[in-house]
Amino acid sequence: VMLFARQKVDPTGRTNLREIANRSVGLRSFAIGRAQLSIAVDAPSTGRFLVNGNASLLQLALLNLIVNAEQALAGQPGGRIRVELEESEGFVVLRVSDNGSGVDRAAAEALFESFVTTRSREEASGLGLSVARFVAEQHGGTLTLKEQDTGACFEMRLPAAG
Repeated sequence: VMLFARQKVDPTGRTNLREIANRSVGLRSFAIGRAQLSIAVDAPSTGRFLVNGNASLLQLALLNLIVNAEQALAGQPGGRIRVELEESEGFVVLRVSDNGSGVDRAAAEALFESFVTTRSREEASGLGLSVARFVAEQHGGTLTLKEQDTGACFEMRLPAAG
């Protein structure tokens, strides 16, 4: 996984994050449905959502965030995952949120470190969030955990393509 994530980012390649979001949700929708969860993409119908970078790496990062939400909602009937996109002040902002139990504040700081997981070793490797943050940073962006009343929300901010 880390070898894949260490690919060089082509600053001239343009990637549409709306397409990546729709493709990623499509890839996970069967498993999410089987787990009796729901997922939706919430993106304005207007807007370009273009960033410079590697589409495969950005999709890997988004899939890691979606799977993370799936695992957080495991066994919770009515679990919902939302993938949101917006353009804001020169950035494309992508959020993945869920209506689960949220993130323990004490554990929040270490979440992005490699091999740190709040689940058992059988369920998770502890690499998903660290890889997603690494990919965001390789694209000149950030990945952070946002405060919210219920569930968890991870926000990736990437510079919009000029």
